[in-house]
Amino acid sequence: MMYLHRLFLAIAMPAILSWTGCVLFTPSLLAGGAKPGKGARPKVAMLAGGADNDLKVLRETLQKVPGIKFKADDLKYADFGRDGGLYTSFFEIELMDRSKTDIGAVAKAVAAANTSKKERCPPALWVIVRYRPDSANNEKLRAALAKVKGVLAAKSWAGDQNLWVHVDGSGHGKLAEITRALHDARIPIRDPILDTADQP
Repeated sequence: MMYLHRLFLAIAMPAILSWTGCVLFTPSLLAGGAKPGKGARPKVAMLAGGADNDLKVLRETLQKVPGIKFKADDLKYADFGRDGGLYTSFFEIELMDRSKTDIGAVAKAVAAANTSKKERCPPALWVIVRYRPDSANNEKLRAALAKVKGVLAAKSWAGDQNLWVHVDGSGHGKLAEITRALHDARIPIRDPILDTADQP
């Protein structure tokens, strides 16, 4: 019976919630089910100097990263700036096989991009994770991420509806380790590996 109950939670419940339009926040019960080679569709945002040419550089940079897919037209600036630069709007990157290319490899490529104001505003990548509002604050999030390799906890923060997780340029960041840390901290999230509620 326990096996059937877990099977229902893992398969049927996400489908039901998806069909009914409900926001799915993955329980920690499912957190251990992510296989290293499985694909994922995290939403990300990038910071750059703000010049129009920077978007072209970032598009070309991402196109050279093997094992990912993204829509180039989705890469545009939002109206949110920080540290002398501008953030892009949220867009989705599909990691085809995380055993070959994980989010850290993407962040490493972005950090090396030759953007216009690289010295003053180094290009960088954040993973955007939807979470249940008021279930975390900056302190809780940074404590959860403190020991996650390839993540700068001090530059991550909790927004009104989304967690901003800064993935550094070391190349060590792994999406499964990020989401596992959030699950372990009991922060209800929409998991970019396991959840399908916001995916076509």
